[in-house]
Parts: sequence; structure tokens; C-alpha cells
Amino acid sequence: MSFNPIDIGVRVEVPNEVMDEIVNEHRCWDPKFHVYTPSYDDFTRTFCVCPRGFVTEEKYEDEIFGVNGYSMRETSTNNTKLRTPNEVKLTQPLENTTEYGTRVAQLTNHPWG
Repeated sequence: MSFNPIDIGVRVEVPNEVMDEIVNEHRCWDPKFHVYTPSYDDFTRTFCVCPRGFVTEEKYEDEIFGVNGYSMRETSTNNTKLRTPNEVKLTQPLENTTEYGTRVAQLTNHPWG
């Protein structure tokens, strides 16, 4: 058995003006940008773009929450939301990406203060 890479990232919110040309003038509702970072050659991409959209909490397991996004036809915001996941490949001795992803989610949901 082998484990696939895991995507770990954040949901970013930018003013609509930042994405208006791409979304409206070029009519690309869900644009995909692929970036390889110069320092470590990490692969990061945009995903799930929500023009004038909303962010919502999403429950996965007990005590583990993430965020998702959506756009609505009749209601909008002044911001565009998008995800920027980074592909993480693990090697021995830590190669279980399922356990790694669960631990990252638990840590980001911990009430630190």
C-alpha cells in the first residue's frame, strides 16, 4: 500500500476588483492558476473560486471543522473567495497522508487561547 500526496491550504478572500477582469471580462468563473514556488518547487494552485461569494464552516468529524465557499445568484459580497492548496508528498518514516491530514486539521481546530 502507498499513500497519495495530500493538499493542505487556506481559503483566501480578496476584493472583487482583484479578480473582476478574469471573472467578468474573460468570463472565467472558476480560474485555475498553477504556481511552483522558487525556493522549494512546491506546487500550489487556486481552486474553488467563489466570485462575490461566501465562506461557510464545514464539519468533518467531532471537533474538526474546515471552511468551504459558495456563490449565490441573488446575493453577493464585496469579496471573492478562493482556495490555495499546496501539494504535500510525504516519505518514510512519515508517509501516512491520511493521518497527517487529520493531525493538521486537529491542530488548526485546537482552541489555543
